[in-house]
Amino acid sequence: APMRFTWPVTRVLSDTTWIGDILIPARVDQAAGTSLKISPGTTVRFARGRGIWSNGGIIAIGKPERRITFTGREAATGEYWHQIMIEKGRGDFAFCDFRNARTAIHAHDSRIMIRASSFVANKTGMMFKGGPVTIIGSRFVDNSVAIIPNYGQGTVRTCLIRGNDTGVMIRAEKGLGMRINGNDIYGNHRHDAAMGDFNPGSDADFRGNYWGGGRSGGGNI
Repeated sequence: APMRFTWPVTRVLSDTTWIGDILIPARVDQAAGTSLKISPGTTVRFARGRGIWSNGGIIAIGKPERRITFTGREAATGEYWHQIMIEKGRGDFAFCDFRNARTAIHAHDSRIMIRASSFVANKTGMMFKGGPVTIIGSRFVDNSVAIIPNYGQGTVRTCLIRGNDTGVMIRAEKGLGMRINGNDIYGNHRHDAAMGDFNPGSDADFRGNYWGGGRSGGGNI
């Protein structure tokens, strides 16, 4: 069985590695210039309303047979943990599973790579401003909103976005900064894709997605 460990401090001030079954009872702030590495097979459990605020780099590279899980300590009761917030930093996540977060990954002006990961039963899967953000080969299922770019810069491709209330909400867009191509986006309850409350009317690049039903241009937009 993996080692169980309650993280004892609220600040990451030097390069740090998490391994095993980690409980996060309080908000953790990560300093700029530091690296937080999360080892394959690790489970990170956040107390209700808790999360990570990072100005450094988070590297969570799992393996197909040893995925990394981010979830809430009270997941069974439907209580949300808060978020992994990355501000002017970087994040590299592969073979990771995110569940029961208010916003699983929230990034501002950060370099984010998501590969082969899943976002299930979160209020928001990913929300980000700026970028560059790359999301490849990942699943967004049963979230309230799967992905919210806000003047986002980056790419979403070969992802499954299904069974959410809203699939992709372009909160604001300027100059085709986002490319959302080659995904399966269908079966979302309200909208497969939508423009948000701050959108000035710019178009977003949604070419080449499958919208379900065998109809060209189908889906709920």
